[in-house]
Amino acid sequence: MILIDGKKIAAELKAALAEKVASFPEKYGRVPHLVVVRVGEDPASVVYVRNKARACDAVGIRNTTLVQDESISEEALLELIRGLNADDSVDGILVQLPLPKHIREAKVVETIAREKDVDGFHPYNVAGLWQKTPHMSPCTPAGILKLLDAIGVDPKGKKIVTAHIGGGGSCTAVMDGKSVDTSMGLTPVEGLVMGTRAGDLDLGAATFIMDKEHLSTAEFNNLVNKKSG
Repeated sequence: MILIDGKKIAAELKAALAEKVASFPEKYGRVPHLVVVRVGEDPASVVYVRNKARACDAVGIRNTTLVQDESISEEALLELIRGLNADDSVDGILVQLPLPKHIREAKVVETIAREKDVDGFHPYNVAGLWQKTPHMSPCTPAGILKLLDAIGVDPKGKKIVTAHIGGGGSCTAVMDGKSVDTSMGLTPVEGLVMGTRAGDLDLGAATFIMDKEHLSTAEFNNLVNKKSG
């Protein structure tokens, strides 16, 4: 089993990125600018957005957080996004999910300009992911590949099982792009455990992806214990 020191790898990547960002003013006249839109005060969203801002600050990326009241209308939110699309000083747009029930998340995602969609959720980016054409790549599978590369593991030719609660198709698509044998473990939790056991769990040959926010603490602990057993 290979133990991946994610914190060490992250620190190295941030240092390299900070150096790259520092060269932007000379090359492009300014540093990149990310705008994050948060609607409401969902506790998890508040933490996620705050962490995104800290990550940007750590590497020198300009970042702006726009907090909107939970009562904002769908059209008002879409109009805000259209304004950011048209703003040449904004390079990336991220709308923190989930959104209030009266706002259609799919409509919001498709309104973000494809080239500014840093989450990689726009329909054209998702299509590009599967069709192997230029696109913005989702962060989770891209991060997995960075981790594997950092420890010298080439997933090509390996059997990959992506186990997830909720959406996990992007991980499968990215791994498929590496010419691996990919299968998916789906819900419920028991299905995840059985799905991962069908693959090579050497961690040099497989990735195991768990979305803790969609599991109760008991379910999460039960899954980890069964996976380890």
